[in-house]
Amino acid sequence: MKKTLITFAALAALTGTAAAQQVTVYGRVDLSIAQRAGQPDNLELRNGSGSRFGLRGTEDLGGGLKAVFGIEHRFDADTGSAGSPFWGGKSVVGLSGGFGTVTLGRDDSPANKMVNEAADPWAGDTVAGNGNIYDGNIDTSRYSNALTYRGKFGGVTIGAQVTEGDGMDDRPMSFALAYQAGPLYAAVGHADPGDADDDWTSVMARYDMGAVRVSALYGTGSDKSGRDVDAWLVALTAKLAGGQLRASYGQRENEGVADDYKQYGLGYHYPLSKRTTIYADLVNVDPVAAGREDTGYDIGIRHNF
Repeated sequence: MKKTLITFAALAALTGTAAAQQVTVYGRVDLSIAQRAGQPDNLELRNGSGSRFGLRGTEDLGGGLKAVFGIEHRFDADTGSAGSPFWGGKSVVGLSGGFGTVTLGRDDSPANKMVNEAADPWAGDTVAGNGNIYDGNIDTSRYSNALTYRGKFGGVTIGAQVTEGDGMDDRPMSFALAYQAGPLYAAVGHADPGDADDDWTSVMARYDMGAVRVSALYGTGSDKSGRDVDAWLVALTAKLAGGQLRASYGQRENEGVADDYKQYGLGYHYPLSKRTTIYADLVNVDPVAAGREDTGYDIGIRHNF
């Protein structure tokens, strides 16, 4: 994603030192003509991957310490309607240094970002995203009122998060540990969304062979009623004719439910430039309720700035 960088410099008159702040403006507009699987027959214009507008920045405090912030607004590009909450994508402030980064506010779940989404070629986006598989429909993508830590030490990345948990049975928590060595990326995560009995543990591995990248995930846990949930996902991406072919297959088993949830996806994403991509995806799910479509598809365009 190409970023617009605005640099502000100010002199601290009393100390005679220079304090530099860097602010990055970024965003995305993504729309597709789509039919969602598992929904009634309804061809619609919809967000493919969450249209957004954001600001993030750093201020050098000296001695290797930096102040950091980030705010990200999500909106429906088809109608221009604002998402709720307004800064629902992110709203954080914190400190960063050799120890890592600590933020306060609404932020991504480390287990979901570093493990679950990392196994999905679509990272949960478009009609083919595997959000119904990789988190067991238990974890969520981000939490509010959170204290979040991220640190990278060589090939090891650590993520941890705990929230206030107002109105919950427990404080929601999310933890992840990832290891990167050349073409290999492997990660394990655990999330407790804070309801009485729900939790989700997942492990994934991804290997990049250059022209082809393969990944696999297995997750297990309990829903808020205490029933067991297990899921697995296998996927690949491959370079093809200047674009990227994506494919995946996954299943989710819920205790007490006779039929496993199954989903396969296939897509092709072609970059027109570094910032603009056109794409087409196909997905099939089983089972579906009566009167719902088992096959979904989209044709869309995404522009990053």
